[in-house]
Formats: sequence, C-alpha cells, structure tokens
Amino acid sequence: MTLLARVELMPDELAQVSYVSRLAAVCGCPTAAKFCQEVGLDWTSIRKGKPEALAPLAEVSGADLDRLTRNSIVEVGPRSYELRGCHAISNMFRTAEYALCPVCVADDLASGSGANAYDRVHLRIAWHLRAIETCHVHDRKLITCPLKSIRNERRDFATFGWDAAYQWASKPPEAVVQRPTPFELYLIARLDGKAGSTWLDEMPMSEVTRVCEFFGSAIATGEFRRRRHLENDAIRAIRDVGFRSLKSGPEALQDVLTAKLASLGDTSRFVSISNIIGPMAELLVDRENQTTDFWHFRHEVQKFVESNLPDQVLRVSLPSSAGPFRLRDIAERTRLSQDALARAAHRLGLEQTSDEQFETLPARRIVREARNLWTNRQVRSMLGVTNEILWVLADSSLLGKVHRSQVHKANRRFEPAAIEAFAEKLRALPSSERTESDNWVSIVNAALRARCGVDVVVGMLLNGTIRKVLRDRDENGLASIRVCGLEVFSARFGVPWSGLSMRQTAKNLGATFEVVSALIAQGALVHCRARAGATDAVFVSEESLRDFKHRYVSLAELAKLSGGSAIKLNKELAEKGIAPAISREQCGASYFRRDDIRL
Repeated sequence: MTLLARVELMPDELAQVSYVSRLAAVCGCPTAAKFCQEVGLDWTSIRKGKPEALAPLAEVSGADLDRLTRNSIVEVGPRSYELRGCHAISNMFRTAEYALCPVCVADDLASGSGANAYDRVHLRIAWHLRAIETCHVHDRKLITCPLKSIRNERRDFATFGWDAAYQWASKPPEAVVQRPTPFELYLIARLDGKAGSTWLDEMPMSEVTRVCEFFGSAIATGEFRRRRHLENDAIRAIRDVGFRSLKSGPEALQDVLTAKLASLGDTSRFVSISNIIGPMAELLVDRENQTTDFWHFRHEVQKFVESNLPDQVLRVSLPSSAGPFRLRDIAERTRLSQDALARAAHRLGLEQTSDEQFETLPARRIVREARNLWTNRQVRSMLGVTNEILWVLADSSLLGKVHRSQVHKANRRFEPAAIEAFAEKLRALPSSERTESDNWVSIVNAALRARCGVDVVVGMLLNGTIRKVLRDRDENGLASIRVCGLEVFSARFGVPWSGLSMRQTAKNLGATFEVVSALIAQGALVHCRARAGATDAVFVSEESLRDFKHRYVSLAELAKLSGGSAIKLNKELAEKGIAPAISREQCGASYFRRDDIRL
C-alpha cells in the first residue's frame, strides 16, 4: 500500500521524531503512533530503528530506505542508542522540549507554496542533541520550546513545530546571533561522518560529551563534576573549555591534575587520588558498561601518580602501552588479589602464555571481570544461600559495600573482591572431626535455636568464637557448613549447655506455659534468662529437660498410656499410696517419679 499524501524526507531530517510525524499530519492523523496504527506499521519497532520496521515505512511513504535508515535513531541497549554511527545515551537527546532555528524555519516556509508551505518545516538531526544549542548554518541561537505544559496528543513535532512556524510567520521571534563553539562543530562533523582530526574520535560520542563537561568543569572551577544546576550557556562554555583542552591529546590531563593538587595546599604524600579528581576517580575505573569507560586517561593518571604521589595506591587499570603481564604484576597495579584475578581468568576461559603471562587485552578483560559488580543471583549461587539470608548478610556489612538500590533489594550489586574475600574466609575455616554428641546443625538452624540472625552466627565463625566446623561436600558456600549447636548456644548466652525456649519446652513436655514456669520456679528445670533480639527470653537446658523426663512422668501421660481417665487413675494411685512428687497445687500439673510407677 502507498500513501496518497506524502512528504519528502530531507537529508538532515530526524526520521522518527520529524518525518513520521509530518507523514501523520498530512494524512490527517493527530500523532505518529495513531498514523502507524491506521496504516498497519509497528510504531514501537520504528521508534527503536529496527530495519524490519523501517523497510515497510519506506515502502508506503516512498522514502529512500538508505536515507531513512541513516537518519534514524537505533536502540542498541538500555538507554543506549546509535545515530549515524555515533553512540549516544538517552539523556543526550531533547525529550522534554524542541529546539528550532527561526531562520531555518523561515527558509522552510519560503521553499514551500501556499498552504503546503508548513509541510516542509522539519526537525534537523543536530537540533535533537542537548549539547548543540546553535544553528551552524545561520549562526543563530536555537529557540527551545518546552513541552511540559502541552497535552500529550499535541507533543508530536508536526503539531508543535508547525504551530510555532505559524506564529513566527506573523510575528518573527528575535533571532540571537550566536556562533557555534568548536565543540558543537565537532559533534555536527561526527554526525555528518566528517570527523577525524582529533584523538577524541576514538571515543564514543557519548563519552566525548561527558568527558569534555568533566574536564571543562575542572578547568573552570577546579572540581571534577557535572554542573547540572547551571544555565545552558554556562554548561555550553564549560564543554567548550574541556574540548579545547583535550582535543590535542590525553596528556592535557597532566596539567589539570597538577593544578588540582596545588590547590589542595600542604598535601601529604599519602593524599587520596579521589581527593584530587573527585567523582571522576570512580569513572576512571574500568567497568563492564563501555559508555562509562575512561580508559584513554589511565596512562596519564598513572604517570601523574608516579610523579607526585609515589606511595599512593593506584586505582586505575592497566595502561595500553604496557604488557604482557603476569598475574602478580596485574595484582600490584590494580590492588586486586592474585587469587581473584586467577578466578576471573578461569571464568573467562583465558589461558596464560608459555611464560605464564597475559597480553594487554586479555589482561584488561581479566581486570574488568574481577571488578564487575556481581548480581544477587551470582552471589546466591556462590554462597549457596537464599535471598533472605543474602540480604541479612549484606545489611550486616559482612559482604562489603553494597551498590545501587537500598530499597529494591533485588537490584543490589556486590563488589567481587569483597565476595571473594568472604568466600575465602569460609574456605579457610578449619574442619573438625565428626562426633554424634556434638549435635551438628546448619547455620540457619543454629541461628534459629540461638534466637539470632544468620549474620550473628557467621560473625562468630569468622572471628573464631565458634571453632567446631564440619563441611557437607554436596553443598557449597554457607550451605555446606555445619556447626555444633551446643557451641553456638553457649557462645551466644554464656552458659555451658544448649537450651530450648519456653514454647519449645512446653511442647516437648506436652504442658502449658504456666506449668513450665512453675517447674522452673520449683528448681526442677535449669534455665537462664538472656537477651534475645529486642526482648529478654528464658531458655531451659536440654540436658535438664531430658533428666526431668527420665525421672518424672505426668499424670496426663500415664492416663494416655493406660487408656483410662486421669481422675480415675489418680484415685487408684492414691489407694496404692503413691503420691505425686510434684503436685498440681505446686505447678498446675501432677508429676510422679517413674521409679514409683514402675512403667
């Protein structure tokens, strides 16, 4: 099917935001989504730039497929896109406003005729980037039109942009003369495929924008941070300062770091590198997500640290010029343990060369793998615990620093070095000989019996308070560890025996809570009072409970064994001269000595 009403796809027009919206408008549809629904196109796939969706759009609209594909934003990952071969992240695009050049809009109107003149007003690709605030064709400042107060059905470009063009035709806005900055011209050149004059071309366009803003802020204010609270003109100037300083090469970082170090005044040789470069210290660390990878600057940071801070722990990855590396060398440079690096290499399936060395790229992969934050699932699998136990351990700081959401626990991330160190401590626990008298239980059961969290038992294991440990070869991590219930209880409450709670004791005796309390008051059961959680709790010695049950039997149990009435049985025993050793008046139940009854 072809459309009777069409518009031409301009060479510099943004396909999804502008072209599809103009098609919808000339066909009488209020929005691009409604237009695609009426024509039978997949609007969601078109917005993501999928080739299988763009081909039908080109067919019905008569647009050149190559131009349509080139001018489309393509989704390549979560909040990650490509536009004309340049990488961009979502916050680089204008989503809450449109930016228009009044002179370009006037030219579009002049190139049309009559009522169809507005059909030619289109959104240029460069205008959709926040970092570009100037029309490089006419040297005019772009006029931004916010959409916050506009109804959703009127936010399509054709509706909003053409309304602005209609108003400007009758009352032209003030066109502010503004020459594009070198940074804006650089971004436009990259979008046009004409870049290639600076080393920054090696970096994704999203990183160039970010790093120029960081370094521009450092040069202008002395601090590495993004200035979101500043006006657009100030941020524009900061980006350009950063671009002018960095376009010659990464060695420009040396001057910035030296100036920052000097601004700290009388600095000791143990000053933290994070005090010098601020939040950028974290960004200099190699990450799995390449859109936040500043590996281009690591060599310069290393040279700066070696020259100015010889005793400083270097928190950067391996320089590109060095190599090959032994695991020992990588560990010294990155401050990662050699065992953690070896396990990372094993997970990646990387093998060392004949002289037990790794080339630069494999070495970087090993460092990245060793530093990648682990998910809940990875940590659970390694430690053999449930989600609930994992969160308890994380909240008690046993697993090191926890990253990301503190509200949605499923989104937490863990530092691999901390998890590896925790697992190594568990593996290093000495194993004991199995004896049946020690009452071996899992860590979870030991925590339940000791009225405490799993983290308390694990803490006692790691600090040596609990010394008796067994391992189950069929399990891994914490699930493989068995501890002595008596030792855990004794360490927890400071008594030389293992105990049961009042509720457990009552259930074991088949009696009420009041009966157990009375037996304790009579001295028939050994007990202790201890702090368990937020309240005081009473625990009864298991040994004294076994001894009590061995010596005494209740009237209710005797009646159950004989199959008769407790009242009738009590009378028969009284007639034989057998009196209860502990009467009902004393504890609320009658208990007889087993030796007197001769069961």
